[in-house]
Amino acid sequence: MKVVFISGWGSDEKVWFPITTNIDMDFIHIPWWECLGYSLNDNALLKFLSDIEKPVIIIGWSLGGMIAMHASITFPTKVLGMVIISSTPRMLSDKDYKGVNKRVLKAMKAKLSFNSLELLKDFAAMADSPSCDKLSQKNFTDSAETIDIDKLYKGLEFLEKTDMRDNLSDVKIPISILVGDNDKIIEPSNSNYLENSIDNASLRTISDEGHFLIFHKPKLIADSIKQLISKVENLKL
Repeated sequence: MKVVFISGWGSDEKVWFPITTNIDMDFIHIPWWECLGYSLNDNALLKFLSDIEKPVIIIGWSLGGMIAMHASITFPTKVLGMVIISSTPRMLSDKDYKGVNKRVLKAMKAKLSFNSLELLKDFAAMADSPSCDKLSQKNFTDSAETIDIDKLYKGLEFLEKTDMRDNLSDVKIPISILVGDNDKIIEPSNSNYLENSIDNASLRTISDEGHFLIFHKPKLIADSIKQLISKVENLKL
C-alpha cells in the first residue's frame, strides 16, 4: 500500500524523515507548492491520483492536510484513509468559526516581499512549543529559506481562500486527526470540527504541544500511520 506525504507551508520533504524511518512502507512525497491548484492541470496530487490504479493513504501536515482533504473529496475512490496533523478545513475565522483574521495573512504576504527571513523566524517561534530547545525552529527556517518566495506567497493565498467545510460530509474514509492543544498557528478547535463533521474520524489531542507537533512527536505520528494502515487493511478484508 502506497503512502503519500504532503508537508506544510514553509517545509519540505525533510520534515518527514524522522517519521518515515520508523515505518516500513512504500511512500512518496509530493511538494505542497505543486498541489495548490484545484484541477489536474495545476495540482500534482490530483494528477497522481487520477493516474494510479490502486488507492493510497495520504498523510498531511498543516497546509498539507488541507491539500489531502481536498484530494480525498475530489477522488474519493482513490484515497483509502488519511492522517491529518495540525490542520483545518478553513484557515480564516468566519462568524462563530475560530481561525486566523484575514489581516494576519495579508500582513504575512506583505512581509514576504521585504523581510522573508524575519517572517519565517516569527512563524517558527509561534509554531514551536514553549518548552522546546528551538532546534525545530532552526530546522524549519533553514528549509523554508530554500523555497522560492513566490511559492510561499501562493501557499498563503491557498490558505486564505480555501474552505472545505461544506464538503466534509462527503468524506467517508477513516481519518486520524492529531493536534497539539497549544497550537498557535491553527486553532485546535478546528480539529474538533473535523472530527464532528466526518463520520469515520478520530481525534487525538497532544498536551503541551503546538503546531510543530510534527517535529517533536515523530514516533507518535509514525504509530498513528501504522494504526491507520492496519485499520484500512482490516476494512478491506
